Amino acid sequence: MPSWKRNAARAAERALLVLLLAGPPLAADALDELRATLKRFQGAEPVKASVDFQFYRQTSEEGGPVTLQGAVSIRAEDGPQGLRISWDRATQQQAEGELRATALDPAALAPTAQIMRSLSAQDLAEHLHGGETLDRLLLQASLVETRPDPWQGKPATLLVLQYQPLLAPPSLRKAVTEAKGLARVWLGADGVPLGYRDEVSYKGSRFFIHFHGTQKDEVRFLRAGTRLAAAWAQHEERQGGLGQNLVTRRGYRIALGSALN
Repeated sequence: MPSWKRNAARAAERALLVLLLAGPPLAADALDELRATLKRFQGAEPVKASVDFQFYRQTSEEGGPVTLQGAVSIRAEDGPQGLRISWDRATQQQAEGELRATALDPAALAPTAQIMRSLSAQDLAEHLHGGETLDRLLLQASLVETRPDPWQGKPATLLVLQYQPLLAPPSLRKAVTEAKGLARVWLGADGVPLGYRDEVSYKGSRFFIHFHGTQKDEVRFLRAGTRLAAAWAQHEERQGGLGQNLVTRRGYRIALGSALN
């Protein structure tokens, strides 16, 4: 082989080796920097919050689809004493009236009471502590791609991540044969998350009956001191198989008020 061909081949090999060695550390650095940033935004400054909660659920069984939907508003305080949730008196009276109607007519749905039950204190706590929640979700994530991508018309950096989802309840996990998660995090110029989206898909079987489902989450973040919280969040879940189809959506619009004394 002529010397110039040998030199060109060696140069190509060296260039490929440099790319292979440089790629993983760059990817790791972007994810490590995000994790380090999130550690700075896990503050516990006391806050008050007003929350508009929207709920939708549709089940399709032999009798046809049954839909429950509606909205309630609550007040929340998160401080040294923990998370406190309170309903206004009108909402409580509405729920009580619906429950009395259900006692007389079991076919009545009592939507306000059911929606109040559907508002999980744990979900709300996770939205008020968005830095900790996102940090936990990234524990098993690996970086797939980093690129410029606008967020709500503003310049931002997009991190695309894949991870192995942990499905709930545990009884569902045992029956799942395949599950995958893909997440997207948009970062501002200072590296602080602006928004987050992810999608989980899974399938499995139980008693020889196949089922499948998806879970989608979207969060828009806001900052309050060293606290990273959700200003808006939505969770959607779809399940099919095992004799029924289920669609559930939970939406949160959160406004933070002044700090507690």
